[in-house]
Amino acid sequence: MHTSVDEQCTKPKVSIEEITAGLRELSYLIEENRYADNLLLTKVFNKGKFCCELSNSNSFLVYVLDSKNRRYFEEYGVYGNNNTSKQVINALHAIFHKKSRLL
Repeated sequence: MHTSVDEQCTKPKVSIEEITAGLRELSYLIEENRYADNLLLTKVFNKGKFCCELSNSNSFLVYVLDSKNRRYFEEYGVYGNNNTSKQVINALHAIFHKKSRLL
């Protein structure tokens, strides 16, 4: 199938649906829809829970909750449409590994 140059330039490479599906394959759970365009995904580890809030506006907020639900290591970020969904998934999962070791 051939796509025009215009379609290739305007079609975003990042999809919140693809990111969500990729993180679910890595054992993240969808906790809730925070707002109409935000999702909260979590991954439990031995000392707490890693939380990742994804927004349709190409931004994310990640943080770690300890066993008493105290929030630590908050980090806000933005990804551009020049990234692919797979790159965003890999970056978020790398942040999980880094932050889960800090608690």
